[in-house]
Amino acid sequence: MMLEFIRQSKRTNYNYNLTYDYGSVFQNGTRALGNFYSSSKNGWPTIIASDADYSQTFGSGSVSFYDKLMMNLHYACLCEKNPISTFYLQLHISNSPL
Repeated sequence: MMLEFIRQSKRTNYNYNLTYDYGSVFQNGTRALGNFYSSSKNGWPTIIASDADYSQTFGSGSVSFYDKLMMNLHYACLCEKNPISTFYLQLHISNSPL
């Protein structure tokens, strides 16, 4: 059986210094085995949030803010006309040390 889930490290999975997005369209649901509609064989969760507050937020049927932001960062699409980029740049400028 091919492994569906492979643990990643900070070295193998670069997230552009963004917070982990439990609601990402790229994050499977808690019972997924490889696609959005499947479930684990025994019905038990295949992933559990380390913080219980996030246990109901795994996966999404639509692209999240952080999904869009990560793609913009990856493809260097940060410009003033892009509202996601503008928010990100303002956040980092306001939080930058003097």
